[in-house]
Amino acid sequence: MTEKELLNRIRLNINEFIDTQFCLFAAFKRSDVKKWESNNPIGNNIQIDIKVVETKVIDLAMVVTAKHTSNEWVFSTVSGASGYKAINDRDNP
Repeated sequence: MTEKELLNRIRLNINEFIDTQFCLFAAFKRSDVKKWESNNPIGNNIQIDIKVVETKVIDLAMVVTAKHTSNEWVFSTVSGASGYKAINDRDNP
């Protein structure tokens, strides 16, 4: 496997490489799935469900793919509305 293939495998299967007991990466909208899986995921929105185990609270974070090359990708944080709105109105984050 080349470095590029490895990075692409991690990007496309990110939840297989982390402990999903604590957080989970998911496309924000259905259209983001297609963009994330493409060869150019720049502008793709990812929602991160952060699980605070002791209190069983789930916090939400949002990132956008700001950079993508053959050997890296960069997430930048996004500021948005409330978590309730993010879960219930994904067309209007």
